[in-house]
Amino acid sequence: MIQPAEEFHREWGGRVAAIAGVDVDLLGRGDEESVRRRTCRSWRRVPARRLRLRLGNSVTNYVSVENYLAMIETVHRFNG
Repeated sequence: MIQPAEEFHREWGGRVAAIAGVDVDLLGRGDEESVRRRTCRSWRRVPARRLRLRLGNSVTNYVSVENYLAMIETVHRFNG
């Protein structure tokens, strides 16, 4: 089943960890701020110990380095 990480956590959070995905389309066509907002949305609503980040696909060659780093830096900021 695929559902937003925050919904998954509400339903299953006490039993299993969620894997949050950042859509490759957003990484490829969005701007840095939209990538940061989407990444933040999951981390704010799900405790960090119950959430793992993954991409919905592999990192493709059309994903900008800036957007990829924006996602990674946001996760690091939340994890301390």
